[in-house]
Amino acid sequence: DINASDNYYPFLDNSSLYYLSISPDSNTKVDFCIKGNAMADPTSGDTIPLASYTWTRSLLINKSNYSDPQYASFSTSLSLAYITAQTSVGIGNNSYFRFFLDIPVGQPPGTYNNTLNFKGVANPGPGC
Repeated sequence: DINASDNYYPFLDNSSLYYLSISPDSNTKVDFCIKGNAMADPTSGDTIPLASYTWTRSLLINKSNYSDPQYASFSTSLSLAYITAQTSVGIGNNSYFRFFLDIPVGQPPGTYNNTLNFKGVANPGPGC
């Protein structure tokens, strides 16, 4: 349950620096979707399974505080397909994310990389 480097930012009441914003001049609420891929070391070809990489999210409330499940025990594994991450994010609000990694026992050391993708769709709309 290793935290991502910017999960807790001490100068913002330990909020996360990973977030998506809805512009104040938007004209609709938004649903956010997330997907990812397994972490791979391009040199060795070793991978960390996608199920070892998890996320959780929270919604900024009233521009000053947020409800926030802060621990990996509340997190969801990434998926290769888009899944709903947050629904009905209001105009001018943010959706915050925290990321966690469980490194499997016996995992070879290396420099592992992966890609996260986010998609925003109008709410109400077709969904992810």
